[in-house]
Amino acid sequence: MIDYNLFKKMIEHYRRQGFRIAVDDAGTGYNSLKTLIYLKPEFIKIDKALIRNIEQNPSQQHLVELLLEFALQSETVVIAEGIETLAELRFLKNLGVHMGQGYAIGKPMPILKHGRLPLLNNPVVRKYSV
Repeated sequence: MIDYNLFKKMIEHYRRQGFRIAVDDAGTGYNSLKTLIYLKPEFIKIDKALIRNIEQNPSQQHLVELLLEFALQSETVVIAEGIETLAELRFLKNLGVHMGQGYAIGKPMPILKHGRLPLLNNPVVRKYSV
């Protein structure tokens, strides 16, 4: 059990110092969704369980669409984790997911210049698109 009011105050303290907040494994449980509402993170990382074979699963697609809609309304960046296939990558790119991680984009590497992850519409990623 988390005291969300106390947690929110702690997070605001760090935001005033310039930190940005990410919620990891979004879509995998009640606490994750509740955390999105209370913390209003700058980043939402969608768990790989929702990404796996998303192009074939309407239920997963709908949930990711809902997370994207929430992100758009709250000015939050969505990062898809565990993109393993070109089909997943194409589908997520077409859906409008902002950023991604996974072997379909590239093997693990050091953080890019300025600590940024590759964007799904970044030229580095385009070479993997068909």
